[in-house]
Amino acid sequence: MDLGIEKKVALVSGASRGIGLRIARALADEGARLCLTGRTEETLTAAGEELTKAGAEVEVYVGDMTDTDSANASVSAAVSRFGGLDIVINNVGGSVWTPFGDVSDDEWMHVFNLSFFSAVRVSRAAFAHLEASDIGSIVNISSIFGRETGGPVSYNAAKAAMISMSANLAREAAAKGIRVNSVAPGSI
Repeated sequence: MDLGIEKKVALVSGASRGIGLRIARALADEGARLCLTGRTEETLTAAGEELTKAGAEVEVYVGDMTDTDSANASVSAAVSRFGGLDIVINNVGGSVWTPFGDVSDDEWMHVFNLSFFSAVRVSRAAFAHLEASDIGSIVNISSIFGRETGGPVSYNAAKAAMISMSANLAREAAAKGIRVNSVAPGSI
């Protein structure tokens, strides 16, 4: 498949394993240059080494996207290494499997910081760079549980917020030449 992204720069958050790593592999197969982010240095470095051995150009940034400075620095790392940024894949997420009545305010904030605000932070940091790109694109990895019932309430609410933010940001960003989409995979 030719997605027309050869030599384009893609930042993939949550790229150490799972969906994020598989997305990074697919982008590498298309010839994209990659900035991988994640919190766990060992697994993120291994992912970067795997993709580099496969021929990809890779920058690895270890950081926590729930922190604004870290999210900003991840975008800066991509731009510093490759001279720009074309694609952002927001894949960070996680949940707390606690019954609704037992979920503390701190747990709610943790889930929203991880599963929603991380995407807001990275997208905001990347926005001007994406506007300068000829193919600026943000893809937010949400969840089927953002549209359906079945997961923990806090996670579902955060992923529903992601879907809503994506749809509304798409309208605003279109005028600047940036596409915004959300993808809502089922349980994996």
